[in-house]
Amino acid sequence: MRLPKYQEEKRIASRQQPDIFFDMMVQQLRIAIQNFPDKRNGENTQFSIEDIGLSCFSVFFTQSPSFLAFQNSMQKNKAQHKGRP
Repeated sequence: MRLPKYQEEKRIASRQQPDIFFDMMVQQLRIAIQNFPDKRNGENTQFSIEDIGLSCFSVFFTQSPSFLAFQNSMQKNKAQHKGRP
């Protein structure tokens, strides 16, 4: 049995809301990071301050001590990773 169209649309919108919230949060974080000073000197500037800041955020967001630990946890719990087997 299908829901009436307006209820189905409302249900779909409610499922998409967390994705929209996350995207907006990351966008605001990117804007904030653009104002961070870059005091590095020399040739060790392969990664942008934005990349570094977002990498730090990802560790806190995933609640894992590292990206590798997060991948291992995903593999163990969900078998959904894109790393090594």
